[in-house]
Amino acid sequence: MGIRSSVQIMALSVRLDARIKQIGLTGGTAGLVALDAAVEDATRLRRLLEQSRETHVISTVVLIRFHSLRHHLLPLGEGTGDLHIAARLADAALKSNPALVPGALRACRNADEVAALLVCDRVRRMFTEADATSDRSSLDQAIGLVRAALPSISTANPQRAVVASLLSAAYLTRHQRFHEPEDCDEAVNAGREGVRYAATPSDRARAQFHLGRALLAAFARTTSSTELEEAIGLLRASVSATPTTDPAHEPRRDLLEAALQSAEHVEGLLDDGVAISRAVMEITGDGDPYRAQHLEGLGFFLVGRHYKSGSFSDLDEGIAALREAVAASSADDDELPWRNLQLGEALLLRAQHTGAPADLDDAVAITRVALSLVPEGDPRTADHLTALAGQLRVRAERGFSVEDLDEAITLGRAAVARAGADRSHAREGSHGLINLSGALGTRFAWFGALSDLREAIDVSRAAVAVAHSGNRALCLSNLGANLQRLFVWSQEPADLDAALETARAAVEACLRSDQDRKRYLANLAALLSMRVTLGTGPSEDLDEAIAVSLAALELTPVGHEDRPRWLAGRALMLRGRAERDRAATEAAEAATLAQTALDELPAVHADRGQLMSVVASCLHLHAELAASPADARRAIGLWSQAAELASSPVMARVTSARAAAYAAASLEPGGTAAADLYATAVSLLPLVASRAIERRSQEQRLQSVADVAGDAAACALATDRAEQAVELLEQGRNLIWNQTLDAHDDFADLRAHHRELADRLRAVSLGLSDTRLDETGLFPPPAPP
Repeated sequence: MGIRSSVQIMALSVRLDARIKQIGLTGGTAGLVALDAAVEDATRLRRLLEQSRETHVISTVVLIRFHSLRHHLLPLGEGTGDLHIAARLADAALKSNPALVPGALRACRNADEVAALLVCDRVRRMFTEADATSDRSSLDQAIGLVRAALPSISTANPQRAVVASLLSAAYLTRHQRFHEPEDCDEAVNAGREGVRYAATPSDRARAQFHLGRALLAAFARTTSSTELEEAIGLLRASVSATPTTDPAHEPRRDLLEAALQSAEHVEGLLDDGVAISRAVMEITGDGDPYRAQHLEGLGFFLVGRHYKSGSFSDLDEGIAALREAVAASSADDDELPWRNLQLGEALLLRAQHTGAPADLDDAVAITRVALSLVPEGDPRTADHLTALAGQLRVRAERGFSVEDLDEAITLGRAAVARAGADRSHAREGSHGLINLSGALGTRFAWFGALSDLREAIDVSRAAVAVAHSGNRALCLSNLGANLQRLFVWSQEPADLDAALETARAAVEACLRSDQDRKRYLANLAALLSMRVTLGTGPSEDLDEAIAVSLAALELTPVGHEDRPRWLAGRALMLRGRAERDRAATEAAEAATLAQTALDELPAVHADRGQLMSVVASCLHLHAELAASPADARRAIGLWSQAAELASSPVMARVTSARAAAYAAASLEPGGTAAADLYATAVSLLPLVASRAIERRSQEQRLQSVADVAGDAAACALATDRAEQAVELLEQGRNLIWNQTLDAHDDFADLRAHHRELADRLRAVSLGLSDTRLDETGLFPPPAPP
């Protein structure tokens, strides 16, 4: 290109730059008119640049600024042409000289991402203009533009957090002005994304502030103390990270103070509610016609205070008050179903903490009565169905009751359908989804039907999508558990990584006061440990797992039903690190911890055999590292006992027998003890692949024990038992042939054609063999000695 064209390019660039500086972003209508007068200059400059073979960086930047400014000054949603020109030119500049592009655009991958950020900047500036968002149509348009732009912004782009927080603020503005509940939920969801992707301390502080505002609005609508508590935590973090010289510090501090005052008010209400209810009971006496109502109020406040304080005396007194409320209600009292439901849920809560089967049976019976009393068409039917389904699921899992589990799934589906049909209950429908996903996951664990697991994962994802802050952690935890089951079935490391990521998200979403926090921590620790055991994760996973498991145990009081298994899980993690570091002291610590877990377990418990195996595994490693034959013998004895426990899952028994045999062969080469233990393991093989388990799961189980008969035969030959070796091999061969020749390759076929026979088979299977596919997943299997 000649000198004349270069001079023209420079002249046009200077003229456009001067025009832009005169107008600025606050130019309004007059500025837009002035820019329109310069459109011809901009078009001519653009054509000259396109014809030029040289790079004119300054002219390109001037054009980017011109078209960006014109897009900003045009009415919202207009100026698409200017937007695309600015985005295309910025994309070209990023490839040639990124330093000349505004900092907010430098992380963009392409023109679409540039355009998305320019649109969002236009909307953000609109929110700073007086009365610019008072019009409903303008707000709707602004939200629509940001929603459309967000997917174009990479998760690696630091501006994604800024845009997500902008979307949260936009939804909250519309909620505050037009009072639509869905906008409040959307503001919370977008706010969470803003916090998740915030890349710098200042971005994170801003995102925490926006999410805190949204949660306070949610609390004002639902009065859920969990939302208030989460908002306070976020606002505290935001204020702490905001310098006092920052203009944003004062409004953030003021909002935190308002939230703290609300929290004090809520806690005072609970205490006042208990005190006032007790006083009313003393004044009115037994003849008061409103006695049932007053007792219900007392029970409600006491159980609510238990949630805040964890006081079991409050829970016990609350249950007693609710029992009296039910007894004092007349048969035609409209509130009787609701009082029964509250009593049933309170009993379930106590049963989950104490493991008392009587409380669980009472909860089921009382909630059945409550459901039978609900009038046809009552919108609270979904609540009663959900509660009963959840209680049946818990009882099914404790007693391995197929009948309870099937009923829980049937009721759960009905509850979800009812809640979905009633829009006013859509948010609360997450409770039904939680119970249904858990019950379906348990049925897959017992019988291996992949259709159950796929449905459980879909339902879990639906629950996460509609969850609010009060139960989001629970929804994520359920999803993580089902993804873990998918990994056990698929053996795909990506499924384990997804389960681990979801479990971590559950911990992050959990409030500090949530009484289930210990469970979410224990789940995360177990998944981290599993990834190390399988060799698909970094070695640092094990150290993190040990630290997380300690945090879980510190929240778990002695006597809690889950404490023994979490102690055993931590013992196995310590064993893994002791083996990695060849540390005999840590192996001894692991063995002591595992023995504590076994001592805390009830004398009759389905986990007893597995805990004995954990103790044995830790002892055997210590025997190896400290050269202690006595510990090796103790380990063999414990494994042998575990293999004989009929109450244990059969896979756990086979694993124990194999480990005992291997250890005995190592301790006394040529001895008969190892051969006898291997024979025990082979005798258990016919119970491994129950006919009630679907074909694929049968095959997976058989693959995991395929070498047992061969090892047993080899050990028999080493002790000059050739005839026994042949018998053991024949037993293993017959097992495989029986499965191969079995005409019924899918249990689902039998269920489809003869449901009663299928149900009888499943019940018998639970008694005669073992269909709990993932029960051995309670603890990672001990490594062979």
